[in-house]
Amino acid sequence: MRNLKLANTKSVRFRVDNFCVPTQTQRTPRHVIDARANKGFIATAAGLKNSFAKRRLQVTTDTGQWHIPEVESIERIFCFSTKQNNQTVNALMVTTKDDVQFIPLWGKPAPFPLQQRMRFSSFAATNNQIFASNDDGVFVANHSLHFSKISDVYAKQLQIFGERLFILDKDNIIHFSAPLNKADFSPENTLAGSIKLDDNLGSSLSLEEFENNLLIVHEHGLRTLQNAFDPSRFNLSILTRSYEPIIEGSVKALGDTVYFLTRGGLCKYNRRVDLINIEIDVDENSAQSIIFDSKYFLSYCDRVYVIEKFFDSITVHENLGNIRQFERVWTNKSESLAILTDANVIHQISKHTQELPTFPEKKPLQEMTWEEVDLICAYGLERDYFNLGDVKKVNEYDFEIIGFSHDVLSDGTGRASITFGMVGLLSDDKRMDNTNINVNGWVNSELRNGLSLDGFPDGIKIVNKDGVQDKLFVFGVDEVLGGYPHFTVQKGRNYFTRTSRENHLIHFIRINEDGSTGYQIPNQASGICLGFAFGEQTEFIYDDYTDREWESDWFTLGYATIRQFLRRILIKTKTDIDLVVSNTRTSRKIRVTGGCAIQTINVSFKGDAFRVKIVCDSEDADISSLSVVLGF
Repeated sequence: MRNLKLANTKSVRFRVDNFCVPTQTQRTPRHVIDARANKGFIATAAGLKNSFAKRRLQVTTDTGQWHIPEVESIERIFCFSTKQNNQTVNALMVTTKDDVQFIPLWGKPAPFPLQQRMRFSSFAATNNQIFASNDDGVFVANHSLHFSKISDVYAKQLQIFGERLFILDKDNIIHFSAPLNKADFSPENTLAGSIKLDDNLGSSLSLEEFENNLLIVHEHGLRTLQNAFDPSRFNLSILTRSYEPIIEGSVKALGDTVYFLTRGGLCKYNRRVDLINIEIDVDENSAQSIIFDSKYFLSYCDRVYVIEKFFDSITVHENLGNIRQFERVWTNKSESLAILTDANVIHQISKHTQELPTFPEKKPLQEMTWEEVDLICAYGLERDYFNLGDVKKVNEYDFEIIGFSHDVLSDGTGRASITFGMVGLLSDDKRMDNTNINVNGWVNSELRNGLSLDGFPDGIKIVNKDGVQDKLFVFGVDEVLGGYPHFTVQKGRNYFTRTSRENHLIHFIRINEDGSTGYQIPNQASGICLGFAFGEQTEFIYDDYTDREWESDWFTLGYATIRQFLRRILIKTKTDIDLVVSNTRTSRKIRVTGGCAIQTINVSFKGDAFRVKIVCDSEDADISSLSVVLGF
């Protein structure tokens, strides 16, 4: 994983790398905070246990990007507030393919359960309860974040309104809980019950809050449930009918206006329905939308439409990839917008930056620059833009995509985004080595050490090949014969593989003219088929900090103890700085003189949670290593 400074953001010269909080014992859970950057800095937090260390969720403390590198798919995200030991904690719930993970975003860190074998599709929350639904029913979680079932209903959506929990099910029925007890759906409670919706407006899609009423979105119209506080006075009223089907997920209320997308175009309702003058090709059945910072965000067909109500202006952002969810999140500084993409990445956009990532126009691979390909790979969108077998020319030779996320990067940070293989062979035959016996293998061969990168793109990655690290490589026999998802076996000429003949000191294995395998001595010339790996996913940095200060999130040992100590701080800074350590009651300021070596500062600071703040004398400060040691 690499870092990339985004264009058009504030230039921040302050740099912090590798901020971590190790515990003094390996048998306990630990809370790790990292900060890495090229220019500027970013803080990431990971709550993890040793057994789940490889499935680490990185979270920025304010703005930036979140990513779970070793989880196949993030299905849903949900931000909520809860009470932990009488402290308010904002946290992110991440539903993955296999489990649910909870990550503290702001407030005193707490020992959240890291993994529960439950997957959820819909959420709602109050200050002290979280409601979630899946195929098995509706569940509620208490302060300890352990879920228990409250209803067997299969919920399309959960909505909290009027001190009740409303459940919209797949049969056009709205179930409502007792007031002040949102987990009570028992038949014995006369204040809980259900409402059967008629089919006049088609199937029900979702629930929204609108002008102190519950807005019910149907396939062919909108209606409201009025007087939702008192079941005896419930009143269903149709707001408008839509002859064109409403696109599911597109409806959001902003003040006295409801925005929605239909097959006929983008519309708004404010006592009447008006068609918004913007051209949208409507050919899909679902969309994603949210109200954020008094704006309506709509994601549809790889575009994001942003409407400012009061100015009636529309901004269109193209080539963003497939966005699966919007979610409002709260960190220690402000409310932000989280954008979950198919690339398993959550982009976080703060209110005051409002910058959405932009991507190249979709076009054939051959027409793209390598810089555009690199940016697409950085966001993990290569599968959205390209297909196996797509071709790009390098040095007058055609190279085709033979695999995505296939070759392992030599630095151990992940896999290269794309692997390219030559279509055909080099025009001239070459020998593998200058001897007639295979004494050097591929590693020390004349061919490997003589390959030139002239004319190849700068973004070529170093990957592991048979125990060595290569940028350009000849394929191994197993790679040629089925090792990649797409590989065109060249025919018509013999060509080398880098694989030595097993238990034999003379030959390399070659591919024969008919595609079968054979053997060849190193100093006999043969065809050459080259490959290389390109691009990697990037941790993006949205600069949004002052030039001379940085502050970590709260951190602890990650489990309850009678007392904890921040024992010492290890820091390497080339500039004089003030180091401020805080617990929940007081703080201590330490002056640190710049130098070239890592300094150990004994602190012995008692508390139940800690954070570290750095104040620099210079805008060009360089803190290349920062870690703290906790104990009890």
